Amino acid sequence: MKFSLLLTLVFVFFLPISIFVLYNTFIKNVSITKPENTIVLPGDDIVTLPLSGGEKIAVENFLTLPEVSPDSYNENLYSLGNTFNSATQTTGDSPYLITFDAETKYFNIVLLKKPLAASRLATEAYMKQVLDISESQMCELNYMLSVPGYVDEAASSIDYRFSFCPDSVQL
Repeated sequence: MKFSLLLTLVFVFFLPISIFVLYNTFIKNVSITKPENTIVLPGDDIVTLPLSGGEKIAVENFLTLPEVSPDSYNENLYSLGNTFNSATQTTGDSPYLITFDAETKYFNIVLLKKPLAASRLATEAYMKQVLDISESQMCELNYMLSVPGYVDEAASSIDYRFSFCPDSVQL
């Protein structure tokens, strides 16, 4: 009889109190949130880009521009400017290739023509026009600006950055 009374007390009083304490301590304060704009979609009006200082900047969705094309094989990867697509490419001789990963919000910029300094300036002008942000904000984007080995072996394997950025490398 004493055992059943003790068992009743545990289930009726202590177990609910324990559950209440656990809920208020651990579960109540946990929130499940969807990351803000994790993947950019072409139909979105705004693209939020992270800056290196932890801030974010909202820009008009450049993925809807006619000179931007999605990669046929890699989901969330887009080519900007020089798409190598005859339907959207105005000239077949672009000095750069810009790809954008909509999931990581990373720009990969490759200079394709010599003189490399002139190609970098053309890239910078295009990016300024498309993103409509300041030079200091451009410096803080998540990006790499490089030269492939087949263009210039000695200049490859270096992240040159934009020419106006403090961490840029001279070409």
